Amino acid sequence: MKKVLNKIVTNLEGVVSLDLRSLGFFRIFLGGIILIDMLDRLKDVNIFYVDNGVGITAPLSRILTNASFTLNNLFPSSTGYQALILIVGAVLAFSLIIGFKTRVTSILLWIILISVQNRNFLILQGGDDYIRVLLFWAIFLPIGYRFSYDYFRNRTQFNKLENRFISPVNIGLLFQVIFLYYFSALSKSSPIWNSDFTAIYYSLSLDTFVTWLGRILLTFRDLLKPLTAFVYYLEREVGILLVFPIFNWIPRTIGILLIVMLHLGIGTTLDVGPFPWIAICGVLSLVPTEAIDLTLKYIKKSRLSNYKFEEFKTFFKRFIPKEIHKPRNNFLQKHNYQIFMIGSILISFFTFTITFISYIWNMNNNGGKIEIPLQISQAFQFIRMDQNWAMFAPYPFTDDGWYVIQGHTISGKIESLFGTPVKTDFNGFPPNYSQDFKNERWRKFMNNLYYEQYKTYRPQLLNYMCREWNEDTSKTDKLESIDMFYMLERTLPDFLTQPIEKLDFGSVKCST
Repeated sequence: MKKVLNKIVTNLEGVVSLDLRSLGFFRIFLGGIILIDMLDRLKDVNIFYVDNGVGITAPLSRILTNASFTLNNLFPSSTGYQALILIVGAVLAFSLIIGFKTRVTSILLWIILISVQNRNFLILQGGDDYIRVLLFWAIFLPIGYRFSYDYFRNRTQFNKLENRFISPVNIGLLFQVIFLYYFSALSKSSPIWNSDFTAIYYSLSLDTFVTWLGRILLTFRDLLKPLTAFVYYLEREVGILLVFPIFNWIPRTIGILLIVMLHLGIGTTLDVGPFPWIAICGVLSLVPTEAIDLTLKYIKKSRLSNYKFEEFKTFFKRFIPKEIHKPRNNFLQKHNYQIFMIGSILISFFTFTITFISYIWNMNNNGGKIEIPLQISQAFQFIRMDQNWAMFAPYPFTDDGWYVIQGHTISGKIESLFGTPVKTDFNGFPPNYSQDFKNERWRKFMNNLYYEQYKTYRPQLLNYMCREWNEDTSKTDKLESIDMFYMLERTLPDFLTQPIEKLDFGSVKCST
């Protein structure tokens, strides 16, 4: 009986354990994605973050807005201030990459990240939700115990720790990853996903998203249904592999590899921004100790171990900080057990509470009717753990199309204001249309403008374009007005489309 119990405990430890090296790589990957994101947002400060831009939903000069907050509203808006926040975010992201004061850096970066996201909801997508919740859990995990500045400053202390790390917080991160896939599958309730298996056909038919590789894949018609079934059932069942209790590291490693394959496929065939890479980052945090040890053992036996990197090592050693030896705290040593027990209880309660509310929140997004008390709901939104995993769900878009935005100048010329002059074509999709958006923020923003609920932002965009053109001293022929059209092309079954429909999205007069 004792052997059986020991075996059960060992298997459960395998399920909830994480590896400090995996968490180190997770930190580096996470910081890198946020760094790129912050620098990318800098390109669009004037339109998406300054008050006279487009889609600013948070009230001016109020740090609190409903149940959320944003530092961007702490002072009156200006281009310099909004850019400064993004630059601070980029610096903190770099600090996270190198693991400098990791815990403090994670907290500060989380505050900056949700502030930037709360400033403009119109340009957010699923990747923003996921990176936000991953960074939240990272605050409470030892992500700086390997491959970091903190490690080299405390290497004697950190080297005493086993790579296998067990904590209640691990459960929060593990189930957060599972929630992404399970609830994504649950939201795919249409027969297009779960019986007809035509979802990938519709997804790859969206010229707004499809890449050149996706266009090639679309020609392999016999593959599309099996691929759709693979995606649907993988999302629905992969959580079982991640928490399988017997020899957990083997099924978990298989599950991780399948998820990485899934997102590499999505990222190379559909231009959906950083979401696939954020998802890969999330699942890499779960790579088990045995898989890492086996990989390192293989590398040592392979020819790779014969290569010498002495020059690199010599160069790198210049940047390794000296180790510090902190004096022992007698109070902590004397009451170590009591502090450990109280801390474990508090952390366990916190983890289970956040994870349980996340589960209910996701269930309610998929038709559940479990009422969350208002105060708890507002607190959950305040820390921005609210989430909704419904990409291409309940079915992929069938409405596809492109924008034609024309500016009329004083001299009578017609200028294309969205992309290259070919965008003035009313007759057919511009070539490689998915590549013509400035970045993923613009793609999400323009896609949102198609919907009736966001139509009030269309004049804001056109007025912004008026100001940008007429305030540009290099353009002597000023704009008098702008017209905005959407050329709607609906995707039908069997590789057919409806005739193109021209939708008038309004016009504005420009002040010259």
